[in-house]
Amino acid sequence: MKEYELLYCDESGGSAKMVTALAELLRQVAHDGSPSRAWRNEHAKDGNIHELWAAAADAEVLVRVAGLAADPKALVLAACACARMVLPLVPEGDGRPRLAVEAAEAWARGEVSSSDARRASDAAFDARSDVEPDSSRDGTTGWRRVDRAISAARGASAATDSPTIASTIDAVAYAIDCAAHAAPAADLANVVRGCLACPTLEQLSAPSARERATRPFWATW
Repeated sequence: MKEYELLYCDESGGSAKMVTALAELLRQVAHDGSPSRAWRNEHAKDGNIHELWAAAADAEVLVRVAGLAADPKALVLAACACARMVLPLVPEGDGRPRLAVEAAEAWARGEVSSSDARRASDAAFDARSDVEPDSSRDGTTGWRRVDRAISAARGASAATDSPTIASTIDAVAYAIDCAAHAAPAADLANVVRGCLACPTLEQLSAPSARERATRPFWATW
C-alpha cells in the first residue's frame, strides 16, 4: 500500500476507500495536472466526483480537494467553522483563541487586514503556553485536546496571512487537522462540505489546480 493510502485510511469502512480515491486525485493533479482517464473511469463515470465528495469522512482531504478551485476566503471560513467546533475545550476566561477565529472571519468579510488577523493568531499561540499538562492516560483527552483546539484557532487566523494560495491551503489543512484531534471526523467533514463546494472535473483539470496542489502527503516518495 502506498504512503498516501496509509495516511488517509480511516475507521469508517467504505469512507476510507473514498478518501483514498481523493488522495490519489490530489497526487495526480500535483504530478500530472489533471486526473487520469483511468481515475475518471473508475471514480467519475458521471462526469463529477459528487459521490466521493459526499462519502469521504476526512475534512483535511476534502479541504485540499476543494482548495484546488475554491476562493481563499472560503477556505479560511471553513477552517474557522471547524475551529469553532472545538473552541468549547478552551479554558473558560481565555478569549484569545476565540478572538483569533473572529479575526479570521472578519478578514474574510473584508473588515480587517491580514496583519490584524495575524496578530490575533500570535496571541492564540501564546495561549498554548498557559495550558497545563494533566495526567490523562488517553492522549486525545485533557490538555492535549485543549492544545489542539487552540492550535486550530491559531491556524485558521494564520491562514489569512499566507503568501500563496498553496500555503493558504496548507494553513487551513493544518487548522482542520488540529481540530480533528478534538472533534469527530465525520462532523468536521460535514462542516467542510457545508462551507465549500465540490469542485468540477473541469476545475480540477485547470492549470491553476496544479499550481495550488501541494505535496505534503507524497513529498517523501
